[in-house]
Amino acid sequence: MEDNVKKLAPAIEDIFEIYKKYTVGVDILESRRLREIVDYRVFFVKLCVDYTSATYSQIARFIKKDHSTIHHYLKNYDAFVLNNRRAYEVYLRVEDEIIHLYPSAIFVGSNEKKKEARNIEMVGTEMHQSYARRFHAQRVKINFYKELCKKQKLMIKHLTSNEV
Repeated sequence: MEDNVKKLAPAIEDIFEIYKKYTVGVDILESRRLREIVDYRVFFVKLCVDYTSATYSQIARFIKKDHSTIHHYLKNYDAFVLNNRRAYEVYLRVEDEIIHLYPSAIFVGSNEKKKEARNIEMVGTEMHQSYARRFHAQRVKINFYKELCKKQKLMIKHLTSNEV
């Protein structure tokens, strides 16, 4: 009788079982840091945060990582979307299946409305603008330090030439 009743919200293990069907050949629980494994792990974490009421520590224990790693994954989620489109497409398929299996679990972990764009191209253009600003700021800092180094080298050269 319990099989006929749909659960209100999935557990981390439920999401993992669904995710495992779509990521054949990639074990997100292994401790290796291959780019592909990390990308799939990030999307798994995002699903767990959005569709379960699990804390960062509980998710971290499940994937055998530290809770700060979970925070890092979520903070840099946009970059992971840009870098691995195949993993993002798997994420979208798994998300659709979770919504189908657990219709009342729409954003259990998040209180605010879902802001994520499902169109990969749109996500790319929006993120490009924010990353361009950040990289420009970094480039300005690098140029400043390059100029500072040049000035210091000239000062050293000038001082050594005066001493001789």
